[in-house]
Amino acid sequence: MPNAPPFQAHAFQTDDPRLVPIKDKVLAGERLNEADALALYGTGDILAVGWLANWVRERMHGDKAYFNVNRHINPTNVCVAACRLCAFGRKKDAPGAYTMALEEAFATAASGYTEAVTEFHIVGGLHPDLPFEYFLDLVSGLKERFPQVHMKAFTMVEVAYLAKRAKLTIRRNFCRPRPPHHLRSQN
Repeated sequence: MPNAPPFQAHAFQTDDPRLVPIKDKVLAGERLNEADALALYGTGDILAVGWLANWVRERMHGDKAYFNVNRHINPTNVCVAACRLCAFGRKKDAPGAYTMALEEAFATAASGYTEAVTEFHIVGGLHPDLPFEYFLDLVSGLKERFPQVHMKAFTMVEVAYLAKRAKLTIRRNFCRPRPPHHLRSQN
């Protein structure tokens, strides 16, 4: 294998013929295109995808692995969806349903915070009543209090739900820059 990382222990194997030309590109150091991405997304061969990802990691970093230390913040488990695989979500009036006030979410973040924390991972339910501003204030309030911590916030389902409820397009309005939480008027 050209440019093989020194730590790769096993040869590439796949039952998905769409992955062979992708493997060739990866080994040649070539950039993947949209069709390659869709093939990777659509394959059931997770071991082959993992092999490719590990090959790139080893080429870039040797036999090192990097980790982040994250703190999970789940501001609400109230959810309008009824996904069969989810044991987390609750209807608004169901036993065990909760919604944190912003200060409670900030306190939750602070309670598990050490300097080792590199990321806040924020997910919750599809809450039928919380305003869009709640979620913006949550993220900006956390960033204000913990500026060095990376925010990994919301699943794509949550982003789409929030944008729809707020009548915003994701690209043009949802991602717009906002002033810091403390500089916005509190009407």
